Amino acid sequence: LWATTSNPAGATADGLAMAIRAGVAVADLEFVQFHPTVLALPGGRPFLVSEAVRGEGAHLRGADGERFLPALHPLAELAPRDVVARGIQRQMALDGADQVWLDLRHLPAGTVRARFPTIAGELAGRGLDLATDLIPVAPAAHYVIGGVVAGAEGETSLPGLLALGEAACTGVHGANRLASNSLLEGLVFGLAAAARVGQGRVDAGGDGSGRGSASAAAAAIEAGGTRLTSAEVAALRSRLQRTMSRHAAVVRAAAGLATAATEVAAVAGRLGGALGAAAGADGAGGPAVDERAGLELRNMVVAAGAVVAAAGRREESRGAHFRVDFPESDPTLAGRHLALVGGEWRFGALPQLRGDGRGDRGLPEQEGAAKPTLLVG
Repeated sequence: LWATTSNPAGATADGLAMAIRAGVAVADLEFVQFHPTVLALPGGRPFLVSEAVRGEGAHLRGADGERFLPALHPLAELAPRDVVARGIQRQMALDGADQVWLDLRHLPAGTVRARFPTIAGELAGRGLDLATDLIPVAPAAHYVIGGVVAGAEGETSLPGLLALGEAACTGVHGANRLASNSLLEGLVFGLAAAARVGQGRVDAGGDGSGRGSASAAAAAIEAGGTRLTSAEVAALRSRLQRTMSRHAAVVRAAAGLATAATEVAAVAGRLGGALGAAAGADGAGGPAVDERAGLELRNMVVAAGAVVAAAGRREESRGAHFRVDFPESDPTLAGRHLALVGGEWRFGALPQLRGDGRGDRGLPEQEGAAKPTLLVG
C-alpha cells in the first residue's frame, strides 16, 4: 500500500480487503511497523539498508544536502528506530520528495566496502556505490500489526473462515510489533489451526449475511463502468502508494489523513468498473487492464481506505501509530482495539475466547467487557 516497502510485490492486502467486503471483523489497522531505511529506487526490488550503516557513521541528508536528525534528537542518526523513521518522514514532507539521502562519502571508501560487502554488492548491482554515492532511502512499510480479528486457532467472526499470519489480528503484538511475535501468528497459531481443522472443529460456512457492508471505496469501485489500460492502472497504483507514504505512514495528522481519504476515494472512483473485464482493446485502441492488476488495485484501495480511516479515528500516539496533532497517548484508550465490523467502527476488546475455542461472534461491548485472554506482552 506504500510507495516504499520491504514486502514483495504480491503482498497487496487481498485477504484484508476480502474480509472487509464480507463484513468480517478487522482491527488495529492503524498500527503498521516501518523500517527507517530501505533503498528508495522506483520500481526496484525492496532492499533494507541495515541500521549498522548508520552505526558506522553514515549521515542522513535532506534535499538541501544538510543533516536533519541532529536538530531532532541528541543521538542524531543513532536515535531509536521510530525516532529516525519519523525524522525521515518529516523531512520528506518538507522536501516534497519520496526519499532522503544516506551519505557515507566522508568515511574511508575502502573501509566502507570492506565493512558492508553484501550491501555494497547489492547496491553495485543497481548502479550505486555505497562509498561514493548518495543512497536514496525512505521509511519502509514492514509489517501490518492489525488484520482480521482472529483467535489462537485462527477463528474469526465469520463461520468457516480462519485467518493466520500477518493477515490476522490476534493482539500478540500490542501497538508496536516485536519481530519474534510473528512466529506466534504464523507457526504456533498455524499449527493450532491445522489441528482445529483436523479435529473437525470448524464451523460451517456462513449464509453470506455479512456481505453488503463494503466500504464506500469498494462500493464506488464496483459502481462505475470505466475501462482502463494497464498503464492507467499502474499510474493509479503509484498514486495510491505515494499518497499513503506521504500522509498515512510514519507521521500522521488530521489534515494529511483527510487528504489521503480524498485521494483514495478519487482512485476508487477512477478505477470504476474496469475490473474483471475481458481482455481486449479499450476505446482508444490500447490494451485493457489485465485482471490481476485490476483486482489487486481494487483490494489495495479498500485496504488503504480502511487504514486511513482507522488512523484518523485513533486521536492519540501509541506504538507504531504517531499523530503529530495528538503526540501523547490517551490513557482511556489503553488496551482498546479499534475495529471495523459490519461497516461500523468501534473501540473495544478483541473477541474473548471461550472454553470451546470458538470465540465470540463479533466484538464484545465497548465498556465493561472482560479482559481478553489472548493479549500478551
